[in-house]
Amino acid sequence: MKVPLHYLNQDTCVGVKTEGGALSIMANEVEVACLPANLPEFIAVDLKDVHVGTSLHLSDITLPAGVEIPSLALGHDYDQPIANVHKSTADA
Repeated sequence: MKVPLHYLNQDTCVGVKTEGGALSIMANEVEVACLPANLPEFIAVDLKDVHVGTSLHLSDITLPAGVEIPSLALGHDYDQPIANVHKSTADA
């Protein structure tokens, strides 16, 4: 089942707010495996402490109890990026 990702604290992300970076969202949902009773309405991803040059991956998501991301069991190559704070092109 696919579950939406809700990105929190985009406006207070340290990499954007104080380091002048730009945020790129690469995934708006994630495929999860769980029992029906454990299926979340969404999964929150907190961006507050993300610095410039940092990429968040599937393995960085804090999952609710009883919820797994099946693709992570396939190995490191399947740990896809979901968000990135990069140096703003305006600074280049």
